[in-house]
Amino acid sequence: IDVPLRRKDRFQSVAVNLHSGGNDGSGGYRGDAARTEVGAVGCLSCGEGGLLSLAELRLQTGRMHQIRAHLSSEGHPLVSDPRY
Repeated sequence: IDVPLRRKDRFQSVAVNLHSGGNDGSGGYRGDAARTEVGAVGCLSCGEGGLLSLAELRLQTGRMHQIRAHLSSEGHPLVSDPRY
């Protein structure tokens, strides 16, 4: 995942929408470079009949909340993470 991140507030970082034409509410700030390598390790079934992915992550940069923000931006938020 190679998507810039910017701070939403002091508790949360968000992935910058590069296709928004600069209309992402960031005041023109396009975020800081952030890169996370993701590899699938396995798949687990949970009690409600859903599936969970087990992934191996390698951070190429070290932005605050990078793992949480990148996975959430790809539609795969962390389990039991209500903020993202």
